Amino acid sequence: MTAVATLAGGGRAVPAWSLRVAFLLVGAALVATRPLDPATVAAGGLVVLAAAVPWAGVAWAAIAVFGLDQLGDAASVGGWHPYVLLPGLVALHLLASQFAITPVSARFALAALRRPAVRAGVVTAAGEAALAVALWAQAGVHLGWSPAAVIAAAALLALAGLLFLRLLSRRR
Repeated sequence: MTAVATLAGGGRAVPAWSLRVAFLLVGAALVATRPLDPATVAAGGLVVLAAAVPWAGVAWAAIAVFGLDQLGDAASVGGWHPYVLLPGLVALHLLASQFAITPVSARFALAALRRPAVRAGVVTAAGEAALAVALWAQAGVHLGWSPAAVIAAAALLALAGLLFLRLLSRRR
């Protein structure tokens, strides 16, 4: 479902350029959570360039640089950076995929983000759980109430809730 098709069906719409502003804000928030190193500066520059030139696929390069930079960090189970980075990268991807196909001068129907956002939420919840389990296993932590265990449990509960709501909506 495209933004134009959704707009024709009614609903609240915003200027399409606001997607780029949201992309810049999410990118700036991710840059702020990272240590200032050349990879972070490069990722920040790619975020700005992606907002200006969305058809060049630069957004996905920015996402890759953020992710690869995180791999270089010694992420611990107690660290919060990887748990913030994952949903941030998913949000960047979601916004970039929408503003890449929507002309800047158009209006964007917010309802067009609903289905992709729900899918992204399910994927992110599963990814957060997998990330927490991987970091937990990497650290060799025994079963206990570490931050990773709490995040993994919360992500699994969120995933189960989203799947339940999805199944419930199909029955109607």
